[in-house]
Amino acid sequence: MLDLKTKINITKKIELVNLAGDESLINFETGNYYELKGSASAIWEYIKNEMIIAELVDAVLKDFDIDADTCLSEISSFLSKLAEQDFIELQT
Repeated sequence: MLDLKTKINITKKIELVNLAGDESLINFETGNYYELKGSASAIWEYIKNEMIIAELVDAVLKDFDIDADTCLSEISSFLSKLAEQDFIELQT
């Protein structure tokens, strides 16, 4: 699980596009793409502004019906996947 103080930065050259009604992220430098499903679109909107994971968890808890432990676990998993594909950088 990621540390709550970890800073989230979007990698440059990322575009959010609508493909046949679904939102997807495209990294034009790597050619990677990631389809945003469910709350992932909302989370992407939150992290457009530089923040730390604790701030993101707080924002998601205010807008969605989810408990804190599950929220942190799901956010950590999602952000880790984005980082692995070079959509974001996580700085501790």
